[in-house]
Amino acid sequence: MAKIGILNLTSPVSTGGVFQYIMTLTESLKNNSRHEYLVFHEGQEFKKLHLDSKNCKLISFSSNEKTISKIIRKASTLLDVKSPLLGKYRALKNYKLDLLINPVSSLIGFHLKLPYIVVIYDVMHRYYPGFPEYPYIERIKRDLLYKRTAQHSIFTIVDSNRSKDDLVRFYKIEKEKIKVIPYYPSSYVFKHKNLEESFVKEVINKYNIPDKFIFYPAQFWHHKNHLRLVESIQLLKEKYNVEISAVFIGSPKRDSKGILTKITKLIEELKVHEQILYLGYLSEQEVIALYKKATALVFPSLIGPTNIPPLEAMVLGTPVVCSNLFSMPEQIGTAGLLFDPRNVEDMAEKIYRIWMDEDLRQELIKKGHDKVKDMSLENYAKRWERIIEEALGLAKR
Repeated sequence: MAKIGILNLTSPVSTGGVFQYIMTLTESLKNNSRHEYLVFHEGQEFKKLHLDSKNCKLISFSSNEKTISKIIRKASTLLDVKSPLLGKYRALKNYKLDLLINPVSSLIGFHLKLPYIVVIYDVMHRYYPGFPEYPYIERIKRDLLYKRTAQHSIFTIVDSNRSKDDLVRFYKIEKEKIKVIPYYPSSYVFKHKNLEESFVKEVINKYNIPDKFIFYPAQFWHHKNHLRLVESIQLLKEKYNVEISAVFIGSPKRDSKGILTKITKLIEELKVHEQILYLGYLSEQEVIALYKKATALVFPSLIGPTNIPPLEAMVLGTPVVCSNLFSMPEQIGTAGLLFDPRNVEDMAEKIYRIWMDEDLRQELIKKGHDKVKDMSLENYAKRWERIIEEALGLAKR
């Protein structure tokens, strides 16, 4: 049995997809692996989630670090050398880890002289350099960090073959060092998918949600493409004479460059404010309730290569209407309707189809179920276990 660290560099639940990825990884491995896992985290948010088990322990480390230590470590990324100052991460050396998993790109394993696996979610800053969330300095930082972490890791985990090709293309990473583990639905989906109908009704009544609505769970970044979705809702009203209700959720704390303000202003300008309900950040069970009652998930994101919400929708029996960019058509297959997220008319037409056609919705629900029927935390753990075993073998050489 090996001792494996998981380094959680995120904090609140409201950070979105990366936090959910770490949660799902931890939940899957804690009961489905023969190894011992130590999850290192800052603050109290992660500790409240009760992820401890017989082979998984949560270990909080101080968030305090001297400025000089932080500067030297970050500078070492530019120079591609080990930092002599480990700062707050020095404590990890006491646990005699055999392997470190970095679900967030970082060179901590490199600095600690530990074999490590890193997860790189995407390189979308390469495709959308003009987006406000990818300013010049951020793009430079990502390029340096992704290249260095992937070069020094035993393996780099990505979500798709498209992501694998991107790392080879942009950073010259050896193909053999890149492993594909497709995204899985968030762990809370498996935990709460059999939610009581009484609770679902309670949530619908609590937020005064209409009987029929489309659902978009996403943080507020420009690449999430809320603005075009709002425009498509207005176009449906104007062209098809159909008033479609929509529910948006997402933490207002994750408002990138004031995009939430722009969305709110556009909703008012287009006079669709009575059709769009923004609920802010919700609990896991409340999110599940909305998935279960939604007429469809509409997912107009401009980035990928793949995404988690369409998988969650398929597991929970929600029809999917999704962007056709990158690897999303491969991820969805025939289990959803695809549209060009840059084309408001195409988006509106696909929403209209799913909204009006009950038979189509039932067909997509069935196809979605078939698409994800083998997805479980146990199977996710098996995918990771195979790569962990291979990494441990290489680390001993």
